[in-house]
Amino acid sequence: MSPTTSTFAVFLSYQEQDTGRTFVSHLLHALAENNIRVFKGETSMIQASKVAIVVISETYAFSRRCLDELAQIIEIKQKGSLMIVPVYYGVQPNDVERQTGNFGEQISTQDREKPDKIRRWRSALTDLAHIHHAQQSEHWYLYVLFFT
Repeated sequence: MSPTTSTFAVFLSYQEQDTGRTFVSHLLHALAENNIRVFKGETSMIQASKVAIVVISETYAFSRRCLDELAQIIEIKQKGSLMIVPVYYGVQPNDVERQTGNFGEQISTQDREKPDKIRRWRSALTDLAHIHHAQQSEHWYLYVLFFT
């Protein structure tokens, strides 16, 4: 296998305006240096990935695209075929779990005519926060795997 061949695929979900030029650009660079293939914005590629990194930032819940990606990521994880690494950038996991503060406001401004979609998004955010609490020790392993 050549050194440029990727054997590992990651799907990255993030809100461009908050993190695209800061944290995410550094993350993408680190993943590329380790020959890890990254998919972003291509929801059809979520299932082709082994890991989904979800960067939750202050305006993540303003983006329908991000919320739809997250809901799909959670659904695939529940089938047992995807590992999720949540990254909280400038927000607290408890605010995401309870949808308080900006997160509660952001969700309530979304498609009011589509309450099923809002419930799906709220459930996905809550599930993501639970993953954070349950798998914190595994994240250190992934950090070592990706960045050492």
